[in-house]
Amino acid sequence: MYRVPDHCAQSEFRAYWALKPQEEIREILEEQGISDFREFYKSEMREARTAYHTVLSHGSLYTGHVTNVEQLKHLVNHKMMDNNGLPECNTLEGLLVLRQVGICMYVYMCRHIHTCT
Repeated sequence: MYRVPDHCAQSEFRAYWALKPQEEIREILEEQGISDFREFYKSEMREARTAYHTVLSHGSLYTGHVTNVEQLKHLVNHKMMDNNGLPECNTLEGLLVLRQVGICMYVYMCRHIHTCT
């Protein structure tokens, strides 16, 4: 369970690092004496891993294999669309976290599809 949140956090902050201009990266590496993005974003990555773990281990998270269409239909129609189970409102922060987790899970599965059965 901890591999996925760790992978998501590393992917997220590796992407942030890649957005920095090369000159800025060189300055950071020289001035702060760090070796890569993990040291630079250490505290932020710890918080991100916690957030990913919280979302992925929550009891309201439903999962299914993409090839099992009937199971997914059942989840959507009978579990996820149950109005009693939906929150009264959504916060922007909550929606952004869910979007990031969804993107990260997609990337993780694409990279590791050969290990899935």
